[in-house]
Amino acid sequence: MLIGGIAIFLAGGTGVVAWWRGQLQAPKDPKPQPQQTQITGNDIQLSGQIQPQELIPVAAPIEGIIDELFVEAGGEVYEGQLIARIRNGKLDSVLESATAEVEKLKARITTLEGSIIAARLESSRAGAEASRVKAEFDRIDRTFQRQQMLLREGATPRLAYEKAEREYKQMRGEYDNSNEAAKVADDRVMSLNRDLDAAKKLLEGRNDDLENARQESGQGELKSPSDGLVISRKGAPGEQISPGVSDFFVLATNLTALQVVLDPDPTVLPRIKPGQIAGVRVAESSDEIPGFVREIKGTQVLVDFVAPEANIKPGLTAQVRIGLLEPTPPQPPQQQKK
Repeated sequence: MLIGGIAIFLAGGTGVVAWWRGQLQAPKDPKPQPQQTQITGNDIQLSGQIQPQELIPVAAPIEGIIDELFVEAGGEVYEGQLIARIRNGKLDSVLESATAEVEKLKARITTLEGSIIAARLESSRAGAEASRVKAEFDRIDRTFQRQQMLLREGATPRLAYEKAEREYKQMRGEYDNSNEAAKVADDRVMSLNRDLDAAKKLLEGRNDDLENARQESGQGELKSPSDGLVISRKGAPGEQISPGVSDFFVLATNLTALQVVLDPDPTVLPRIKPGQIAGVRVAESSDEIPGFVREIKGTQVLVDFVAPEANIKPGLTAQVRIGLLEPTPPQPPQQQKK
């Protein structure tokens, strides 16, 4: 029994070892291979991404910090739409200073206008008082002149003359004072008007400075130069940007003129030439769209077509059929001359 048990154990161990070796030697599942170029007869089928034919790079207008971005890549824009705002500390400081100066001058003008109204009222009151005092002075002056004449002729008592004289001198002082007060009030009105004119003239200059500062600061507001689709965008809020970034935004302006970028097998590339007819199929359209090979750039083939529907846009995948040219037969080797 002992010998039989040992034999069974050894047989089982041998089976386990054989199974383990089999697992190590068993081939693993191959990795999925990329889709190969499909050739049916003289036609080649390729897939590629739809891209716009016409692109407009939009540079950052000024140097500064990206404050806001109003459109993402893939979003549609219209001409004049605000797509980004850039802050420049120096321009903002100039704008704030110009704004403060204008507001200060406006407040001064408002104060001067209020002072002029009050001064005109005071001038009017002083003028009215001067007119009243003058009328009273003229009456007393006539009385005093008459008393002088009567005193010379001995036709009035000395006391009556002296009373008229005292009243004349007193009214003369009031008359002079009222005229001076009216003159001071008029001069104040004139002085305030001069100050107001100077402040308004200065405000005109400061308004020009403010408008210039606004225009310079407004350069940080980037607007779309055309209707189109945002293909790409750089930067994020809070990051530094400069006019050297010429492709801050890249726009596709004509969304009907599209192209498909293909990467055919190098062996069939010699059988594709610019001008060849091509057929483009996309999932968004049931019909094949006519196109043509516009250019061969390196190992890539560019096929142009016109989108018949608005839902065919850059970024979609298209299947392209191209009729291949006949392969060029090999040339026989030239015999060497004797």
